[in-house]
Amino acid sequence: LGSTYSAVKKFEDAIRCYKKVLGTHPDSAEACFRIGSIREMQGQIDEAIVHYQQAFQINPRFVDAYIQVGRLLRVKGELKRAVEVYAAAVTVNPNSVEAYSGLGLALAEQDKLEEATEMYKRAISISPDCAEAHNNLGFILQRQNRWEEAIRHYNNALSADPNYAEAYNNLGNVQQERKRFKGAIESYSRAVALKPNYGEAYSNLGAALQGNGDFSGAAEAHRCALKVSPDQPKLHFNYGVFCQDRGEIEAAIQAYKSAIDLNCDFADAHKNLGMLLLLKGDFLNGWTEYEWRWRCDDFDNFWRKRNFPQPLLSNPDVQDKSILIWAEQGVGDQIMFISILDDVDYCTNKVIVECEERLVPLFHRSFSDFSFIAAKTSPDRRLFDQRIDYQIPIGNLGKWFRVTENDFCGSKPCLVSCPEKTMSFKKKYKALAEDKLLVGISWRSSRIGPKRAMLKSTDLRQWISLLSEKNCCFINLQYGNVRKEIDQFTAETNIRIYDDEEVDSLQSLDDFAAQIASLDLIISTSNTAVHVAGALGKPVWNLLSSVPDWRWMIGRQDSPWYPTMKLFRQQQINDWDGVFQQVTISLKEFLSG
Repeated sequence: LGSTYSAVKKFEDAIRCYKKVLGTHPDSAEACFRIGSIREMQGQIDEAIVHYQQAFQINPRFVDAYIQVGRLLRVKGELKRAVEVYAAAVTVNPNSVEAYSGLGLALAEQDKLEEATEMYKRAISISPDCAEAHNNLGFILQRQNRWEEAIRHYNNALSADPNYAEAYNNLGNVQQERKRFKGAIESYSRAVALKPNYGEAYSNLGAALQGNGDFSGAAEAHRCALKVSPDQPKLHFNYGVFCQDRGEIEAAIQAYKSAIDLNCDFADAHKNLGMLLLLKGDFLNGWTEYEWRWRCDDFDNFWRKRNFPQPLLSNPDVQDKSILIWAEQGVGDQIMFISILDDVDYCTNKVIVECEERLVPLFHRSFSDFSFIAAKTSPDRRLFDQRIDYQIPIGNLGKWFRVTENDFCGSKPCLVSCPEKTMSFKKKYKALAEDKLLVGISWRSSRIGPKRAMLKSTDLRQWISLLSEKNCCFINLQYGNVRKEIDQFTAETNIRIYDDEEVDSLQSLDDFAAQIASLDLIISTSNTAVHVAGALGKPVWNLLSSVPDWRWMIGRQDSPWYPTMKLFRQQQINDWDGVFQQVTISLKEFLSG
């Protein structure tokens, strides 16, 4: 009778029936299990767990009760307890595929991926044709970058169940990760054919079509995703990323806002929204949203390593208080934000700054009143001194000191190169150049994500028209060992680029700054070179993609961060030829005075 009531969703009547059973048969594990199942359907998770536990306490061999408790504990985020319960289940029944699978999932969510892999392999050894176990093992292997093994298990899942849409979606994810876009498109297309309301697969299909250059198809796939699953914040976020990549800034902003409306704690959506608002020059709101970066996975791992004991600075009014300003992100970011130190100095001169080790000599010379400590993987013990009153990541300073464009007014060169080194480089290059204009060049970005690096990088052959200018002597500022690349370029074009072996910016940014300070003009894609040149007050031309980093903003040729910088922007996606046409004309005008 309880089952009948439960089937028609008369849950309280069903529970009364099961309680009557327990009144006469208090050792009925099945009745406890049924009550647990009803409480779960009612959303009363803690009550459900209690009754499932009573079921296996009455009957210690009731494996399904263990499995349900483990599953609910995992959903609640109590992963350690979930693992313990699943482990008990496999002890009771070493042949339970579901128990091993649940244990594998709980271990994976604790990032114990090797242990999780072993659990799924045991499940598959018990049931070689279990499609779900193969699919889940594929996902765990994918997280370990064991791509080909993951593909094999996804294919095994599909052999066992050719209608397994989720396995097709996961297979597509691996193929897309490996830049096999055509294969990914086929996999996602099969997923949505099998499951037409599969919003996630439509969204992933959009990303794969974009990767394959089919932008109209990608847009349509994203629209389908939002049509079938309008309540999934991740799909709005994915559409925002697509629009942002296409330069459709307002559409991207709206998509991120939609994602946040559905999940107000969606950190990546807040962060991306913040960067777009900053890109538009809305500093007041942009900085607020950008602070959500610390809740994003890529920033959160870094944040935990910077677990300093001082309270986070929440107000710039800190007369006579000491502040630890600590490093975040790359060298360029640290150089850009270091210009704010002059404003901090009006509030307090008791400042300790953690920064990239190569920047310490340069920063110390430029801001002699402050203390600088090299950033290490394990932070310097001095930074944990509790006598320091406050701490703040350097990127958070903008919300107080760069709120409107007027806050940038009066910006002046903030870095000072070593005068002796600068003079030495200048003498050497002047002798080499024979009165030609000394132009430093850098043509790509690295040490960042591959997607961003591709957008911010060029090929030397795209510089031929510019480098053919006879009245210039071009000096290599590209970091890393690029001698072979330069030699090959010179052999092909008969154009010479001087590569100074005395300078290695990966070892000494102080030498690099002196080298840049000795030049007349710097032309570079958006990388460390433009930040150093701008902070030194050198004329610098920054070559930008159609959708640049937020700091370069949109619709302008100058930068409030660096008054001596001129921005050259792609007018269309990947149109570097147009950029170099602009730069070549500007260089001729520069030479003519």
